Amino acid sequence: MLTFGAVSVFAYFASLGLAFLIVVKDLGRRADWSSNHSKLLLGFSSAAFLVTWYHIISWMQGDMATFSTFEEWLDKSDLFVEAYKQVALSSAHWFWSSQLLTFVVPWVLFVSLCTKKEKIWIPLSYIWLGFAGAISLSLPLFLIRSQSVVRNLKLPRGGNTHIVVSVFVFISLFCVIGMPLVKDEGMYFGVLLGFLHVALFLLPVAFAKFGPPDFALLLKLVFVAVVCTHAYNTYLALGSYSVSELWHAIWSNHCQSSITIDLFFVTSITLYSICGICSPAVFAATVAGIPFFSPGGAYIYFMLSSL
Repeated sequence: MLTFGAVSVFAYFASLGLAFLIVVKDLGRRADWSSNHSKLLLGFSSAAFLVTWYHIISWMQGDMATFSTFEEWLDKSDLFVEAYKQVALSSAHWFWSSQLLTFVVPWVLFVSLCTKKEKIWIPLSYIWLGFAGAISLSLPLFLIRSQSVVRNLKLPRGGNTHIVVSVFVFISLFCVIGMPLVKDEGMYFGVLLGFLHVALFLLPVAFAKFGPPDFALLLKLVFVAVVCTHAYNTYLALGSYSVSELWHAIWSNHCQSSITIDLFFVTSITLYSICGICSPAVFAATVAGIPFFSPGGAYIYFMLSSL
């Protein structure tokens, strides 16, 4: 008899596989594999997948070992919520985890903007591949297929920022702030985790439904929210832990290692991808802004300055 746990695990990996197949098909149509840029990005994606999933599988094996049988693990392990709890154990852990999650907000907006004329399952597949696989797996693949779009991309300015798009953005950022506060409350933590992913996943749908908003204004609002979120999490972390302890928190469990390595890959891939399409001054300011604004905030600064 199938249990809820077994169905959820199957649905997770089935949807991940489906998203990957759609992405591969899309890359077959859109990618320029003669470009060294594409080959390097593919190398980034492959390396990120191998390293992040080594830690994910290692954690899953450890979680399985706490149950008597594989069937019991499927039935009783709250796999996905527990994985996120591991990256919110303390403000030191969340200092790293929140930076990846706040990066995802402008990245999803960027994906939505680049694919606004495409079938909706294209952006949703790249986004779900990032959510279920790794952001650093999906990000370089999306950059490969979007090279010609990015070179000519301009941020929509003027007009109205539709309230639905803004609501989804700020729900996701609210969840990033709230999740560590309720990490010991299973139901509330799970609800915020669900809202975070649903709000981000529906952003391209809202974008397609209501048309391009005043993107520059929206990004300015998101920049302020992301920087404030990063400042708050940094204050909590450095108020209780030394820099050395923040570093050691990365290696305290496999889930934390995976999400932080994902963050490091995402930051490196982003800097590589923008270095050739912005001025040296903007690139230097983006790099310098990462510790203060977070990678997500620095990425927004680049978009506002160069697109």
